[in-house]
Amino acid sequence: MILEVMLNSEKDAVDFVSKITAFPEHVDLSYGHYSVDAKSILGVLGIGVGKKVRLSVYSDDTKTLEESIRGYIAS
Repeated sequence: MILEVMLNSEKDAVDFVSKITAFPEHVDLSYGHYSVDAKSILGVLGIGVGKKVRLSVYSDDTKTLEESIRGYIAS
């Protein structure tokens, strides 16, 4: 599954990573040609905040994860 997410501040990034790490799925964030582990706070902050990034979730069952990060999914 691929979603676009928006993290507006460092606080959002910390909260987002906290929510993502609760799930066993492998999750990546990418922006342009950069890709990082979405469970790494340093990686997420390195990609940057304040821009839409692509979230790739490598699992078939993502409903609970989606509900957990609903506030960060970009429309």
